[in-house]
Amino acid sequence: MNSQANAIGQVTGGPPLGALATRTSIPVALLVAAVVQLPSVLAFLRVRRTTTPSSGRSVTLEWPPGPTRTTPDMGPE
Repeated sequence: MNSQANAIGQVTGGPPLGALATRTSIPVALLVAAVVQLPSVLAFLRVRRTTTPSSGRSVTLEWPPGPTRTTPDMGPE
């Protein structure tokens, strides 16, 4: 799924940015590409900020997330 999303992003974003670079300049196209990606960077920073514990230690996020429990924990058996 990740590879498909990557390919779709390249197919939909690459040609317009290439055309922009052809009509203007490469630095302008790079700047526009950075602006287009800014919302995802902000989302990652927000997730990172909300998952850091108050102890100040870093947290390693697992992606994709592991299986979730569907039954309540009944304690030790």
